[in-house]
Amino acid sequence: VLPRDSDTLEVEMGRSRNDWIVKPSAKGEGHGIFVVSSFEELGKHPTDGFVVQPLLNDPCLIHGKKFDFRTYVLVTSILPLRAYIYKEGLVRFASSKYDRNATRGGKETQFLTNTSVGKKYTQLSNLTW
Repeated sequence: VLPRDSDTLEVEMGRSRNDWIVKPSAKGEGHGIFVVSSFEELGKHPTDGFVVQPLLNDPCLIHGKKFDFRTYVLVTSILPLRAYIYKEGLVRFASSKYDRNATRGGKETQFLTNTSVGKKYTQLSNLTW
């Protein structure tokens, strides 16, 4: 998380040819997410708590679209640990097909699986299973 781990991140980004996805730690629904290619580009943005991770160059796709899984867990006790995993979950899809040749991850509709973003571009029923 930036800014605390800036030195480590700078070294890792210098070693990698990947683009990096940057997510603000205090926002939701896809707001404030952006993609950078170098550590220097982060300096153009406020560093008030970001999570930074490599943007996968060759992600697994379903019907040509990026996806993620949502599972739900209810924790009723910490000591002793007692957690219940719901049998059903959710699969979320990007609203447009992924382009492996796009720079900086392509359009947000290609790499964000957030339904708040995707529903602006397609029906909600196309975004989730």
